[in-house]
Amino acid sequence: MAKTSMFLFLFLVIIVVGISATGSILSNEDPPIINKYIWRSCKVTMYQRICYGSLVSYATYIDEDPIHLAIAAINITRGRLIQVNNNFLAIKNTIARNTSAVEPMTAAIMDVCIEMVELALDMLDESDKEVEALVDCKEGDKASHINNAVLWVGAAVTDQGTCLDEFSNDGTPPDLSVLGKHIKTFVFSRMNTTMSYTSNTLSLVKSLESSD
Repeated sequence: MAKTSMFLFLFLVIIVVGISATGSILSNEDPPIINKYIWRSCKVTMYQRICYGSLVSYATYIDEDPIHLAIAAINITRGRLIQVNNNFLAIKNTIARNTSAVEPMTAAIMDVCIEMVELALDMLDESDKEVEALVDCKEGDKASHINNAVLWVGAAVTDQGTCLDEFSNDGTPPDLSVLGKHIKTFVFSRMNTTMSYTSNTLSLVKSLESSD
């Protein structure tokens, strides 16, 4: 019981820190614009501030190259998802040690979410290969690589959405346990953030269609 209480305390700290960090990114105020190319490129995305804030530290690598921009976005998103996957695996292990702390449904949903995040990571790996191939590909192969990359990133968005759908509780009684509620809040916070990153990545990869 003591272990469960300690986990709940740490869990709440993680949630508060995570939501606070996300809130600062989603601020209505524009960030200081120190790289106009990245800010302008991020205008095609749904979450421009997140896009710019995550990419600006890679300005030297990007160097006004749309392919490098897309590669950086893919890898940043992948890094976010790896962190989420580690969080979810930790939650799964905690549930396994405290099986009575949540409803069996929550444990099952976490298994689905882990599977979906791992699939999303695979999709991003495939998209990265397609975008990397653009560096030296023939002009006639460009459209094929971009289309494939768009499909892979789009699939990563869908995979993450599937995790959230599992927690929607349509037709299923919600988990009213304290830990179950915190897990749902945590998952929604993390998945909504990573989906924002993935959505931005999708827009940047699509924009390669019109780049020179």
